[in-house]
Amino acid sequence: MYVLGILAALTSAAIWGLIGPTFRGLYAFGVEPITVGLVRGTGAALCVAIFALVRHRDSFRELFRQLPYRIASGLFGVVGVYLLSNIGMVRIPIGFATVLFYTSPLWVIAMAALWGKESLTRIRLVALALGLGGVWFAVGGVEPGHLDLVGILCMLLSGFSYAAFILNGKYGLGRTDPFANYFATFFWGAVLMWCIAVPTGSLACLRGLPLKGWLLLAYVVAIPTLLAYGILLAALKVIPGTVASILSTAELAFAIFWSGILLGEHASLQTILGAAAIAGAVALLTLEGSDNSLDALKRFFSREKKASSLSKEP
Repeated sequence: MYVLGILAALTSAAIWGLIGPTFRGLYAFGVEPITVGLVRGTGAALCVAIFALVRHRDSFRELFRQLPYRIASGLFGVVGVYLLSNIGMVRIPIGFATVLFYTSPLWVIAMAALWGKESLTRIRLVALALGLGGVWFAVGGVEPGHLDLVGILCMLLSGFSYAAFILNGKYGLGRTDPFANYFATFFWGAVLMWCIAVPTGSLACLRGLPLKGWLLLAYVVAIPTLLAYGILLAALKVIPGTVASILSTAELAFAIFWSGILLGEHASLQTILGAAAIAGAVALLTLEGSDNSLDALKRFFSREKKASSLSKEP
């Protein structure tokens, strides 16, 4: 069973590594990044809402409580992660884009320290230096023509957004009721995506979209957004969260592999070594026990809430 758990965690990483080529495929069909983010966020929100109707009906009441924080969670967790990563991956090489997204643990270190929630230990400082060095090294391995500043900025902001989402789950509203926060993130994230998509006319690209395009959109919602997390949840039942966290960094290798096989994007040695440095930084943080966020996935679908004495209002 332990081996099956490892294989499951690697499978989820392989699925996430494939998302970049999927975005490129949709872009080739004329589907705009905003539209992909809209469909992905809305599809996920509907699926989570159906689950909430069956198992967590009380979570609907939480959608409108502490509204500014709920909306902010949707902004970071859906708009920041889904939309910005989509824009970045269609503008810069996918392996490089994934490297930049994996700066999220470094953002967690910085924000948690500034927030006064976690201290900067020696291991975290080493991990921070290793991760930043990996990014710097990876940037040096990208051809000048591929150094699109908008794409780079989008991927860095996407990593920042994911870090903010993680910290909200650990210290903010997600601490008292993980599933309600999870549901609210997708709900308000979908609402924000509609607010962006409608005025910009991004829905027009769906007119006349061929069947292959619709199948790719369905794939984005069903496989990397929902199934991959389900596989990871299954893996967490038989392997420790620390092991799952480290194995998840295999997404970096899979992203480089899939982009090379499917798109002919061959990462330079510097990009590969930069990715290895960032994976090493993530492994250091995980082994230290800080921000073991994947363990929180097991609580997302739990009925139990933590005692209110453990939480503070943000």
